[in-house]
Amino acid sequence: MKKFIFFAMISILLLLSGTVSDLSADTIIPGGYVSGTWTATGSPYLIQGDITIHTDSTLTIEPDVHVNFQGHYIFIVNGELQAVGTEADSICFFAADTVIGWKGISFGEPGIGQIAFATVQYVRSNEWGVSAIYCGTSGHMTIAHSEIKNNTGYYGGGIWLDPTWGANFTISHCNISHNEASQYGGGIYGGGTGIIEYCVISDNICLGGYNSGGAAYIYSPINIVIFDHCTFSRNDGVISDGIRLDPQSLMTCRNCIFEGHRTWAIFGSADSIVMYSDFYNQGFDINPPPPGFGDLVEINVNGDSCDIYGDIFFDPLFENPDNCDYHLLEDSPCIDAGNPDSPCDPDSTICDMGAFYYDQHIGIDDLLDVVPLSFNLSQNYPNPFNASTMINYELPQQSQVIINIYNILGRRVSIIQDGIKQPGYYQVAWQPSDLSSGIYFYKLQAGDYTEIKKMILLK
Repeated sequence: MKKFIFFAMISILLLLSGTVSDLSADTIIPGGYVSGTWTATGSPYLIQGDITIHTDSTLTIEPDVHVNFQGHYIFIVNGELQAVGTEADSICFFAADTVIGWKGISFGEPGIGQIAFATVQYVRSNEWGVSAIYCGTSGHMTIAHSEIKNNTGYYGGGIWLDPTWGANFTISHCNISHNEASQYGGGIYGGGTGIIEYCVISDNICLGGYNSGGAAYIYSPINIVIFDHCTFSRNDGVISDGIRLDPQSLMTCRNCIFEGHRTWAIFGSADSIVMYSDFYNQGFDINPPPPGFGDLVEINVNGDSCDIYGDIFFDPLFENPDNCDYHLLEDSPCIDAGNPDSPCDPDSTICDMGAFYYDQHIGIDDLLDVVPLSFNLSQNYPNPFNASTMINYELPQQSQVIINIYNILGRRVSIIQDGIKQPGYYQVAWQPSDLSSGIYFYKLQAGDYTEIKKMILLK
């Protein structure tokens, strides 16, 4: 009886001290095919070989799961990956040895899926086709509300979007920082069909010399890569600290911020469009400049001089740029200086320039912090359109969001959004390069909410 009481007391003390919980078993994952569901109760998952999701399989990784690669192994997605955490309980992909690292997540053909509210770090590789996240698939890949940081690679230290395979992607509300590439694109390399929106791309390094691109190297000879409401800050890429464009590539930058670079913000293409964007504390702006860039021949709605793209060249009056706070001060010339024809800011005023807006009702805020009161699907802009158009929608609560495109006969021709989204304001691009002129319909499904609108493609 005394022995029983003694061991009972020891068990209680261990439970109170937390020691018992520390003795819980890890989940060992050997190399090979993986599928099913990984849960927080089985975490951490210790990866002891290269793992692959088969083409006809799905792996679901739930919130608060830690995926710990025990060696220099790769995670190949040929099927479907659903790794969706939450703001409070994110998913972590990392290496047991941060020096040796691991070989990242590679979406192969026909891999699809989404990574949301996750951290991907300590990838270490100098191999072709390996990055923290590699997209070598024509299937749609979504990365949202995630951090891709402290990785090193050959092309694209953080993300490699392979245009050879027609990469199809949405990258939204991500922090891509402190990554390094030995050749092209410290933060991002490549292109394809998709949009990179509301992302912070900062403190990345590319060692590739002339064709470097500290923040990104864009090679997209077929489709236009769109950066929307992104912040490029303090990257290092020798000739171009910001974005380096391959001469064959096209790009549109809307409402972006370029700050703290010693050399060019954008280098390599005169055919791209940069509109309603801020350049601050820059060594140089754009080389060669698009026709009309920097020529102050227009007047915006505030009466300020601007070029034909709506760019102004005053101090944007950021809140605290030394600490990377690019919110706008109350007297910033960027307020109400965005595209007057685009949807209003959430405070119902004309949209502001740059990546953040000044809330004229309650003070400083940005699109990440304001929650809509109801579901809404806006008319696409521009409409009619040629190469690409933007679709805006609003969510008052977390929802499974699907946006399908249909032709006049009711046949689905594209899926441009499919994933879980947090409450907020969203914008997604559609680039129908392989479709003919005509009337199309876009349908938003968000939980029980459904709405359809019409748009016109003119080529």
